[in-house]
Amino acid sequence: MRQITSWGLRLFLLLCLLPAYAAPPILILLNESSPQPNYCNYIAEILKTEGISEFETAPLSNLDRIILTNYSIIILPQTHDDNDINLLADSHLSALRAYASSGNLVAFRPDTRIADLFGVKWVSPQANDSRLRVSTSTRIGKSITPKDLNIHGHCDGYELDSRGVKIAAYAPGGATAIASRDHAIAFGYNLPANLVATRQGNPAKANFDWDQDQEITAQDMFVDDWNDPQNNAINQADEQMRLLTHAIEYFMDSILPLPRAWYFKNQLKSTVIFTSDGEDSTYADELSEVNDVLAAGGTMTLYIKNVSQLTADDAESIRNNILAKGCEISIHPNDVTHAREVTYASMSNAIGSKLGYLNKLLNIPTVQTIRNHWILWSSLNPDQTTNYLSQVNIESLFDVKMDCNYYFYDRASPLGPYLGGPGSFIGSGLIM
Repeated sequence: MRQITSWGLRLFLLLCLLPAYAAPPILILLNESSPQPNYCNYIAEILKTEGISEFETAPLSNLDRIILTNYSIIILPQTHDDNDINLLADSHLSALRAYASSGNLVAFRPDTRIADLFGVKWVSPQANDSRLRVSTSTRIGKSITPKDLNIHGHCDGYELDSRGVKIAAYAPGGATAIASRDHAIAFGYNLPANLVATRQGNPAKANFDWDQDQEITAQDMFVDDWNDPQNNAINQADEQMRLLTHAIEYFMDSILPLPRAWYFKNQLKSTVIFTSDGEDSTYADELSEVNDVLAAGGTMTLYIKNVSQLTADDAESIRNNILAKGCEISIHPNDVTHAREVTYASMSNAIGSKLGYLNKLLNIPTVQTIRNHWILWSSLNPDQTTNYLSQVNIESLFDVKMDCNYYFYDRASPLGPYLGGPGSFIGSGLIM
């Protein structure tokens, strides 16, 4: 026999002592081959926003090769599509049924052939863009608002069987929308897709001046009571994210503690991201505003419109009196000459030119956040086809991390304050 060297023996013993791989408690299955957009990748973003990091993802197509019992909870993306077609293979059905006998299953608009796992039978499709009314007397619905919440997209209606528990219904007086049975819970709608639509608006309204204020903005995609302006004080998207979190916590309670990070630092109940558009103010006036915020113990982002008018002395002051004190300097791109048709090229040029000035003056090649003059929003691709995410794509080219153009400003709109009073017209107060 070949002699084992001392270092080889030590390595062998070390490997024997190392713990075997332990899977995180949650597995998110991704159906990226779905013929329709299902936003399954957004499920992970929801969990991270809710402070849950103990999960991993895997393609649904690999379901037959995954040891499902390694996981305490499996989250299944939409498998009953918008054309009422079931997407699970027969082998997947068998695997999920076997897992559900001992594991915990969360599903969004599941294949109707496994409806019984959730204590329901599929009744019929519900009207698109329905309302959700949560039963707050249930463990999962506890502390969720009793007011109706908007749902965007296709919905499935259920009828409870003898073991099913109604978590929520379509309002008013509709079929069961969310139900649970033992170790499984089903959402009758595609939660991640709904959250995207709630937060980002109606893509069918992109690239048109629906509120007749002579400019195209993100708020145009929220006309026609997209998110019920009477409920602005309720963060409707966030409430539905917490429904999912409650379900996960409910299942994990009897297994092991699930660590969660709080939403804000130092366990604060809320936080404010303070920003200001410099518009045509002088730099001296802008610095005065920054100093007022600093004196109150805060920091802020200053969006400068006239970057090209800053002097070398201004730049030195920005370094010492703004950047060095934890505040951000960013740009306020001006594309108002194209306000009625904000093209990909015009917005790219508006952002790129101002970033060029900022980089030359302060050696800042990009910015963390951005807000456009008149909060204009580009919904045109380079080939002039409509895409409500075009503005996001442009900003990503410049490595911008957060867009701050989603706020309501009823400048000269004959519709008046059509997005309601103070609150959150996008249904969320969280960064995702």
